[in-house]
Amino acid sequence: MRIKKIAFGNASEAFIESRLEERINIIYSDENNKGKTLVIQGLMYCLGNEPIFPAGFEYKKYHFYVQFTVEDNTFEIVRRNSSFIIKTSGGMQICNSVSELKYFFDENICRLPRMLKDGHERLVDPALFFEIFFIGQDKRDTSSIFNKGFYKNDDFISMLFAMGEPAQQSLSASYLEQIKNQIKIKRQRVVMLKRSSARIKVDPEIAAIALADSGSNSFEERKKHLVDIYADLTKLQKQRTRELNRAQKLESLIAELNSLNRNLEEGLVVCADCGSERVIYKSKDLEFEVSNKSVKDSIMGSIKNSIALKKEIIYDLGMQVESIQNQLTQEINKSPPSFREFILFSEGLGEAKKFDEEIAKLLAEIGAFMQLLERGTTVSEKERERQLQALSEILSRVSYYYHEIDKNGRLEFSSLFTKKDETYSGSEGQEFYFCKALALRDYLNHPFPIVIDSFRDGEISTAKEEVMLKLLSEIENQVILTSTLKSEEYIREKYKRTDNINPIDYSPHRDSAILEPKYSAAFKQLLSELNIRTLP
Repeated sequence: MRIKKIAFGNASEAFIESRLEERINIIYSDENNKGKTLVIQGLMYCLGNEPIFPAGFEYKKYHFYVQFTVEDNTFEIVRRNSSFIIKTSGGMQICNSVSELKYFFDENICRLPRMLKDGHERLVDPALFFEIFFIGQDKRDTSSIFNKGFYKNDDFISMLFAMGEPAQQSLSASYLEQIKNQIKIKRQRVVMLKRSSARIKVDPEIAAIALADSGSNSFEERKKHLVDIYADLTKLQKQRTRELNRAQKLESLIAELNSLNRNLEEGLVVCADCGSERVIYKSKDLEFEVSNKSVKDSIMGSIKNSIALKKEIIYDLGMQVESIQNQLTQEINKSPPSFREFILFSEGLGEAKKFDEEIAKLLAEIGAFMQLLERGTTVSEKERERQLQALSEILSRVSYYYHEIDKNGRLEFSSLFTKKDETYSGSEGQEFYFCKALALRDYLNHPFPIVIDSFRDGEISTAKEEVMLKLLSEIENQVILTSTLKSEEYIREKYKRTDNINPIDYSPHRDSAILEPKYSAAFKQLLSELNIRTLP
């Protein structure tokens, strides 16, 4: 994968970076606030990463664009908020969420790993996947992944093993039959427990005990915590409903476009107000002209693909809803959003909680059994040993690169993440991230560019930096780095153009003003080639 062009902006201001090459690209300046980090963040955001822009940057006002190649295929992606348009040699694809984008990425660009998460197999999200090759400037904490929340450290490691395609042992037909019987028994038990739970009556004494707890000093904190859980749950439930409604609307849209096609064949469709023959299709934050037959055909194909993806997306959302509901069950004996809800949720908690916990456990077991049936495989003891060996090999490569950079270094690596009380800082942290990125590249042999924002973070010495650049020059992957130079370094042209290094100077940019009107015309042209109309 080679990044060719990065751009972002709107009709009045924009920026385009088209100087990237296949070797080591160093975007540098003599001062901060020249736009280096915004370009990197814009690149990753356009590819599907979570927004990590600074608070003062109103990213929702802009379109983001990236052009890249994978082998002999060229892709162009435009993103605005949660909407994407992807242009390929075969046409265009519209994605209305990151979930849709990841399925398109998996099918058309590069296979994404599938991993077990909470007993269910799911296609990994870009925010976690990108951590194998992207090191951002913010949220650096060597004891955890960058995008904490739904995913944990163990999920990152599971993803690595999934990418490594672990060997698996087939299950026997008799064992598969036993699994089916277990699923049947557990489902019957769940039905019985749900009926019992529904019959539980309000017990005023239990409610009084629960309410008494609200007088403690920690009540407000626990109340806020539960409100946050409710908010997350409600958000996911609404998103799942939107996806279901969207699938139905897409079916209707295909019928409308087919009808439009018949009208165009029999005559012209024109605007009653101005007489224009241009017909616009609007998809959330993006607009396309569909009076052009080739564009319309591409959009029709895109819509049909979107419908096919909806089932998997809705399933993934369902898994997340179930996960948060289980978390809510565990927290339900604390403090709900209000005193009234606190009483309602706490009444009969003793017996109901036992039922809920058993139901949650049974559902998790059923989910795990269903995964075994679908995959027909299980990880053997031998495979677990292989995974430990693979992890050992990765850590060995981390250690190798570390001692290449620092011959006298005393750090020892027993995990891909440090303990919370052993977080590296300064140059040690930067060296750790760098070595891990190269070690993962060696283990996975992945084709993605190594992207490191604030490459010299932590005051990396000149001698160490030279070794790091030498190590990067020895790999086949494209490399994109950003760096802020000291005045004397900039004056003596620290990054000179060589066979391995492509220096890109951002010093001439105005402070905190990388977006300029002079790029607007070219940016509009980029978007028009994808039949996208920019903002006014």
